[in-house]
Amino acid sequence: MSDSDEEASCPGDLDIVNSHLDVMNSCSDEVNTLQESLNKVQRQRADLAQRWTAQLVCWAQSLGRDRLVRATKHAAAQRHCEDTLKAVGLASKLFMKAVDAGTSEDKIVCLRKEHARRVSEFQVSKHQLVEVQRLSQMSPAAVKAATPYFIAEDEYLTDLRQIEAYTVDVEQLLLTAKGRYRGAMNALEALSDSIHQQRAEASMDM
Repeated sequence: MSDSDEEASCPGDLDIVNSHLDVMNSCSDEVNTLQESLNKVQRQRADLAQRWTAQLVCWAQSLGRDRLVRATKHAAAQRHCEDTLKAVGLASKLFMKAVDAGTSEDKIVCLRKEHARRVSEFQVSKHQLVEVQRLSQMSPAAVKAATPYFIAEDEYLTDLRQIEAYTVDVEQLLLTAKGRYRGAMNALEALSDSIHQQRAEASMDM
């Protein structure tokens, strides 16, 4: 019989003690499992980073470091231009939908302003892309040659985001399990203190 069982002064207390112990045992197993999962995903992240670093070296040797840097700036400007164009399309759809639905004039005015803002952002991004293209002095063939690198980079970033999201989930579950363990342990200690106090008061009354 454990110390906690011996301290239980009645069957009801014993049931509570066993309940808290069950929670602690369950949480302990869960913590161990989650910690193993966390360790595993951290190793996966380290392996992913190591592989990507090796690939970067290969790409730099294949394309040339300077060309890779210029191609990266070009791709970033191109992606930003595409994103702002998509935003213009979405703002246009929302505006037309509001007009067709007979939305209030105030709402339409807000949507018109949002559309104008998105158009302005696209025009700026388009100008930036042209400027990057001018400064990079990269031919269409050179840009095309770097395309496989950006595909590989996107795959790496996708894998990295998945690992990071999974890591956050496991860490949150781990904190929750540890919190439940501490809660059960604190409740068990509180019960023990209460039993000791009851016994002390009972002995004083004798």
